[in-house]
Amino acid sequence: MKYLTLTPFILALCACTGAQHEATSAINASSSVLAASSSVASLSSSSSISSTSSSEAPQPITFIEESDQAFCTFNGAIEIDHTGFTGDGYANASNALNAALTWSIQLDEPGNYSLDIRFANGGATDRTATFTASGKSQSLAFPAGSGWTDWQTQTLNVSLNAGNHLLTLTPQTSAGLANIDSLSIKGPSIAQPGMCPAQAPIAVWLAGDSTVANGQTPCPVGWGKTLPEYFNDKVTVHNRAVGGRSVRTWLYDVSDRMASDGECAISYANGSPVLQQRWTSMLNEMKAGDWLFIQFGINDGSRTCPRHVGQTAFRDAYSYMANEAIARGANPVLVTPAPMIRCSGSTAVANRGFIDAVKSVGEQLNLPVIDLHQLGIDRYNQLGFCPVEGGDVSASTGGEVGAYFCNDHTHFDTPGARDIAAIITNALGAQGLSLADYLLPNN
Repeated sequence: MKYLTLTPFILALCACTGAQHEATSAINASSSVLAASSSVASLSSSSSISSTSSSEAPQPITFIEESDQAFCTFNGAIEIDHTGFTGDGYANASNALNAALTWSIQLDEPGNYSLDIRFANGGATDRTATFTASGKSQSLAFPAGSGWTDWQTQTLNVSLNAGNHLLTLTPQTSAGLANIDSLSIKGPSIAQPGMCPAQAPIAVWLAGDSTVANGQTPCPVGWGKTLPEYFNDKVTVHNRAVGGRSVRTWLYDVSDRMASDGECAISYANGSPVLQQRWTSMLNEMKAGDWLFIQFGINDGSRTCPRHVGQTAFRDAYSYMANEAIARGANPVLVTPAPMIRCSGSTAVANRGFIDAVKSVGEQLNLPVIDLHQLGIDRYNQLGFCPVEGGDVSASTGGEVGAYFCNDHTHFDTPGARDIAAIITNALGAQGLSLADYLLPNN
């Protein structure tokens, strides 16, 4: 696990009187002490509520900012766009159901602890979340404020034993969490940084065509070859994409003969389709927690066999592959075809088929879909690729377009492959997929 740690975990205790805190510990000694703010609401559950008498002895307070070791990595970004935050910034988690925040603390003393979560919600409605500590959960509402600079405090009380604790805040809707500035913990002992959850090694499997495949040197190069550059050392990418394949020729033994159903005939043995070894070996090696990316469609529109694939057969192949991965505990991600560069004047335009087929399978199976076709077109327009000099890409095309593409309008050179891989990895975070937790910082 890589921590978002910019400064050492330093504890500073001070003796204060009057309106000041009587004992304060600060995880980030270089940042200013969190200003006192009133609690918006105090939520409780019967298993975790406690009360504190004003006559009790002063208790230490620990402040945890996003740059501290006790703040675990998360799916989102540390931002500074909205003023009024403390420390180095605030956490803006991705707007997705599983984009949670986690703090890991170590306590020397058991007892009742008061937790203050400083947040801002500039949306139109409350952001609801589930707070979990040591297996006990309670629901929290983060009320909408007057804007994203309207920082509020949500307070809750929990009973915690001595030892390591993971404190997790998980959104209850796809709107995600409020922006979280800091967490302060007041109780019998200072909260030392604990151990954030370790990442388990996983494999990412790629099934696709030439726009995904490793390709050749110097080109063409598929985005699958450059994808490993974006992940940490816990991820192994197995690129089984093959150039020139449709989803069915990648998957099955397909003949040059068109069958009566309008699809290219596939070979059968003992009543079952003959599968390509690349797929059977992938299934044999695939483990629970792995990921499978499926991207075809640039060859499937052929009118002749063996590459021709109809819309129904295309959807069936995607569904079959996804369900086989799910049966092994893996996580399928469906990807629409990578776009070629096709211009209408100064604008890059849509140019591939099977877009709706991919999306329909994702909707039917409730799977994530990365619309690489549209995202790629948006990227070409952002880079100002159109119009292409000479009307189309060739070996003589120069400039940014020539560097991005190989010798045609379909295949990528290494810079283009890296950029397309970045689009893929950015989509992981945008959709709140847990695979994004394995991305290297600043990717």
